Amino acid sequence: MADKQNVRDYSTLAKTIYDGVGGEENIQSLTHCMTRLRFVLRDESVAETEKLKKTEGVLNVLQSGGQYQVIVGTHVEHVFNAVENVRGSKGQAAPSQNENNEKSEQPEQNEKKGLSLLLDTISSIFLPIMAGMMGAGILKGILVMCTTLGWMSTESGTYAVLYAAADAFFYFLPVILAVTSAKKFGANQSVALAIAGAFLYPNLVALQAAGSSISFIGIPVKLINYGSSVIPVIAAVYILSKLEKFLNKIMPQLIKGIFVPVLCIAIMVPASLIAIGPVTSLLGDSVAAGYTALYEFMPAVAGLILAVLWPILVIFGAHWGLVPIVMNNFAVYGYDTLLPVTIGTNFAMGGAALAVFLKTKNRTLKEFAGSSSFSAIVGGVTEPAIYGVNLKYKKPFYIACASIGLGGIIVGLASAQYPAMFTVSALTLPAIAVLKGGISMLIAAIVGFVGAFVGTYLFGYNDRMLDEN
Repeated sequence: MADKQNVRDYSTLAKTIYDGVGGEENIQSLTHCMTRLRFVLRDESVAETEKLKKTEGVLNVLQSGGQYQVIVGTHVEHVFNAVENVRGSKGQAAPSQNENNEKSEQPEQNEKKGLSLLLDTISSIFLPIMAGMMGAGILKGILVMCTTLGWMSTESGTYAVLYAAADAFFYFLPVILAVTSAKKFGANQSVALAIAGAFLYPNLVALQAAGSSISFIGIPVKLINYGSSVIPVIAAVYILSKLEKFLNKIMPQLIKGIFVPVLCIAIMVPASLIAIGPVTSLLGDSVAAGYTALYEFMPAVAGLILAVLWPILVIFGAHWGLVPIVMNNFAVYGYDTLLPVTIGTNFAMGGAALAVFLKTKNRTLKEFAGSSSFSAIVGGVTEPAIYGVNLKYKKPFYIACASIGLGGIIVGLASAQYPAMFTVSALTLPAIAVLKGGISMLIAAIVGFVGAFVGTYLFGYNDRMLDEN
C-alpha cells in the first residue's frame, strides 16, 4: 500500500516537473545523481524555473555545467522513475539513465564552452560510477581499521578476498572510465574497452615491473603502470571518438562495420601506449606535484580555503571540477589530501539543520529540518539540509561554512589522507579515525557539528525568518 501511495505522489510531482522543463520536445537527456534530476534541455529559457522552485517537493533549481538540475532530495530515484513513466506515457522513448544518445551528444558539446563544458564532461564521466567508488572506498577504510586495530591479519585469506573486492575497482578504474567516457563522447564502448584493456594488459604490466624496454615498429614504447589512472584513458577515448567519426565518414557502408573497429583498435592502442598515455601521465604527475607543493606550502590556509569553498561549489555542482585532481592524487600517490579537509561539511550542515529543528515552532519546517539533519549526519547526503533549510535562511549556511573552515585548518595542519573515496557520515567515522590524520578528521567533524549547531541555535535562526521566506 505504501508503495502505491509513493508512486501516486511522485507521479504528481513528476508531471509538474516534466511540464515545467518544457515537456519532451525540450528534453534532450535526463539522468540523476543522489539528490538531483539532471536535465539537458534544448532551450533552458523555456523552463518555468520560478514555478518549479515554488513546487512542493522541489528543494531548488540550478542551471550549472550545461545542466538544468532539479533538486528533490534523497527520493530522487523514485521521482526519476516517475518522470520516465510520464515521458513513456506521452509516447516517447524514455532513455534510461545509462543510455547513450550519440546523435544529441555532439551538438550539446558544441553549444557549451569553457567551464560549462568541462564540468558537464567531468560529471557525466564520474557520476555514474560514484556508487561503486564509494562502496569500494568504504570497504577499504574498514579493512584499514580492522588491520590497524588487530582484528584481522593481512596474511589471512579473508583479508586477501576482501582487499581484492575493495581494491579491484580502483585498479581497473581505466576500464570503468572507458565505458562512461565512451558514452559521453559517443565512441564505441567495446572498442574503448579494448584500449583500456591494453593499458592494463598483464604482459605489458609484467614488462614494466621488470624494467624492460620495448618498441613498436622501431618507435620506443614507454611502459607505465596505468593501474588506477584517470587522465590517460579519458584522453584516449576522446581521440577514439574523433577517429571513429572520421573513419565512419570516409569508409563505404558495406565494410565500415568490420574495418572501422579493426582500424580504431590497431591505431589507438599503439598511439595510446606510445604518446597519449605517457603525455597525459606526465600531465597528471605535474598536476599532482603542483597541488601537493601548494598544499604543503601553506597547509592551514589551503585547508581553510578548500573547506569553506566545498559546500559553495556543491551548490553549483562545480565540485566536479576537483574530482579529477582527487582521483589523480590516488593514482600518483596512492592517497589524497584534498577531500579530508572537507570532512566537516556533512556534520556542519546537519548540525545547523538540527539547531533549526530544535528551535522552530513551525511544524512543517521542524519535520523537514529534522529529516534533512539525519540525512546529512547519518546518510552523508547534504543537499536537503543545504537547500531546504540552511541556504534558505542564509545565516545557518554561513555559520556552517565557518565551522567547516575551522575543521579544514585542523585537518590541513595534520596532513590527513584518504586512501580511497569515502562517503562521510557518522557511520563511517570509526573507519576514518584510524587513517593517517584520522584524529584530526574526527576533531574536524566534531568542530563542524558543534560550531554550526551552537552558532545557528544562538545566532543563526529564529521563527521571524519564516515571514521573510
